[in-house]
Amino acid sequence: MKSLITLILVLNVFALYGCKSSSGTSSTAATVAPRVALVGPDPLLSYQWHLDNTGQSAFSSTNGTVGADIDIDNLFSLGFTGKGVVVAVSDTNIEVDHEDLYANVSIPLSRNYLNSSSASWPGNKPWVSGNTSEHGTSVMGLIGAVANNAVGGRGVAPGVTLAGFNFIESTQSLSRYLDQAKGAIDVFNYSYGTDTCTVVPIDSTYITQLKYGVTSQRSGKGSIYVKAAGNEYFGNLGACNATYEGNAYLGNANLEQVNAFPYTILAAALTSGNVLTEYSSPGSNLWISAPGGEDGVTKPGIISTDLTGCSKGYSKSNITGTNSFDTGVNPLNAGCNYTSTLEGTSFSSPITAGTVALMLQANPALTWRDVKHILASTAVKVDPTSTNSSHPMGASHDLAGHIYERGWTHNAAGYWFHNWYGFGALDAKAAVLMAETYTSHLGTMVESLFSSGAISQAIPDHSAAGTTNTINVTSNLVVESIQLTVNVTHAYPGELGIEITSPSGTVSNVMNINSGMIATNLSNALFLSNAFYGETSSGNWTIKVIDGEVADTGTLTSWKINVYGHAP
Repeated sequence: MKSLITLILVLNVFALYGCKSSSGTSSTAATVAPRVALVGPDPLLSYQWHLDNTGQSAFSSTNGTVGADIDIDNLFSLGFTGKGVVVAVSDTNIEVDHEDLYANVSIPLSRNYLNSSSASWPGNKPWVSGNTSEHGTSVMGLIGAVANNAVGGRGVAPGVTLAGFNFIESTQSLSRYLDQAKGAIDVFNYSYGTDTCTVVPIDSTYITQLKYGVTSQRSGKGSIYVKAAGNEYFGNLGACNATYEGNAYLGNANLEQVNAFPYTILAAALTSGNVLTEYSSPGSNLWISAPGGEDGVTKPGIISTDLTGCSKGYSKSNITGTNSFDTGVNPLNAGCNYTSTLEGTSFSSPITAGTVALMLQANPALTWRDVKHILASTAVKVDPTSTNSSHPMGASHDLAGHIYERGWTHNAAGYWFHNWYGFGALDAKAAVLMAETYTSHLGTMVESLFSSGAISQAIPDHSAAGTTNTINVTSNLVVESIQLTVNVTHAYPGELGIEITSPSGTVSNVMNINSGMIATNLSNALFLSNAFYGETSSGNWTIKVIDGEVADTGTLTSWKINVYGHAP
């Protein structure tokens, strides 16, 4: 059995090593539709810009952009609260007795993996240990903090049923890894991941479980798995090899191989100005983007629940370098039960999961693929002027004639896609209202696999021409996702870039040149692209492998294309 990957929280403590190119930080927010103000006695509601951005600072020193939120609008007043939907938060310890959580938490559905591989909570609540449990508590609050209870703020789905899985703090094992993807759960939220400074393998039995989850759970409609994309726009190579501590690499959400399958919804992170955060990992496998926040001091962070009391959690009376809200000085947080400094895809993921809960309340008949389809169809094209970008580490890492990262791509089926944003920003109101009247037309998902067989094509050194190879796909499917399996011999695959072009001419960058990742060769490396959603699979698909640096050369030895789709 393959060794289980080491799970590392995708936390907001990941360092921000540098800035993106100007194309990613200087665009205009999308047009804002007429809005209905959120009302209620929750004292922090008016500060939660991810729900309703009125330009508030959220206790930071700068203001957000009006309308840069998930457009929850009047869904609460229409009765959409997530009632009847169960969402599991698989994370660290969770303070389920928190004043703004306990009314929505199901103890029987919660699991404490500190006790066994698959354990119901033994009743010793809350299972908080020391100061290490704040992450899961904040994640849970974003999904289902109680509404209209005169404390704290509000979750995206304040009527949802919550299950807390104490998974991250347990000793990792395959049985626990599998178990936290099973059960009578409608939506699973995973705000964790692994460092992508190399290709991170995954045990095939876990993929089998995810596939079972989306095909058999929820009475055959499929559980929904929502996952954080990662905080590694710039990562630290020291996470893979201490020798390189402090050296940067450019992360790619595809390199965590569990993300290279269509069974999860990957969420990227937006600022309060509706552009990509400086940390959010890009990838052709992204599906949606949602508010992830910034530091909460100089720029608005996300506001959510924190461990109770001023001696533990993110919000503490003895910390420095934060705002007055998080030190308990502000009367709105005198007990330090909340925080305003959350930043990370860890928080864009539960905001997305909460929205999915609202969608399932609106229409319980939705399948997992219906949910994905509606999110893609209603996403907002934010940062609309984002064009092709150059290498974030400077011109010396670019390659003449090669597009390092593509801007918004309009595919042949009419969908816009971007490796920073997926299909765009989450629009909760549009998604829920579409879900309410939606009738599935996707049919049965099928897979259609084609292989190049053994080949031996030299990859030109430091050349945008690269080497290309074409596979003729004879199946006629409506594409939902495209998965590539690539084999390349190369001493430093971090120099390589990989593109795939559809029969319709749409191009997707699935791996960027000169990433700095550590690896030797690419052996059955998996990459997923959602850029071809809705296109026709039939015809010639062309892979292109580019070597972006001088000296070391390599060979493309084989590749496969697996089409996930449905009949026209």
